[in-house]
Amino acid sequence: MSSHGISSHERETESCSHGQNVISICVEDMRIGAWLESTWPSIQFERHVRRPQIGELFVVDNIIAFKGGRRGHPFNFRCDFAKTTKACFQQDALLLKAFQSVSKTEPIYDVTGGLLHDATLLVASGFQVHAFEHNPYIYILADNGRLRAGDQLSALSYYCEDAQQSKRLKDAKIIYFDPMFTAASHTQKPSKKAQVLRHFAASDTEVKLHSQLAYFLSLPQVCRVVVKRGSSEPVLGTPTSVIEGTSIRYEMHIR
Repeated sequence: MSSHGISSHERETESCSHGQNVISICVEDMRIGAWLESTWPSIQFERHVRRPQIGELFVVDNIIAFKGGRRGHPFNFRCDFAKTTKACFQQDALLLKAFQSVSKTEPIYDVTGGLLHDATLLVASGFQVHAFEHNPYIYILADNGRLRAGDQLSALSYYCEDAQQSKRLKDAKIIYFDPMFTAASHTQKPSKKAQVLRHFAASDTEVKLHSQLAYFLSLPQVCRVVVKRGSSEPVLGTPTSVIEGTSIRYEMHIR
């Protein structure tokens, strides 16, 4: 399903909840504004008819992308979910292992949706996922990819909301919490996805992460919170069990 075919109900429930957000974006033609505003009516777009500079979003042929990198070494990044390869599943086998005992009939609430990498893998594995992202730049970049994927991601709902402020979380029993890795936890050059995330959002402090986890665990209907952490980062809370990998681990809080 193309972004042009989204129903008004989908636009209302899956567009950004923060009406005051303004996104700066480079376009080829000012007429592209009609498509942007009809697809994401709750977001205000500040359009610039020029080539994008490093650090800016741009749109070409209804594809939203980000120009990253540095002078002399730029790159263009866009979210493409048309293919979830076998290699992706092998690379993220630990993620699927963390949810192997969860029923496919129970929705997973991804409270840190980001660029939807993990959410799309969970959907491809048969889960229904509700993902949240409060940063409008990250949200619009990923949501454009989700919409271009069409029916392949029909089991993925994506909301531009702070999960802690969202009324949708009242139905959550299974929560996935993937806070951004700190710069100190990586010794190698970050991936393009990580560079995009770091450009638009800063890592939270450990104090805030503990507070967020405590909130999710305080919800009376929640029975499981899965936390993704870098292997060199401290443990959050007191997990029931831990699944260890080479560079990451999953901390399971089950009750």
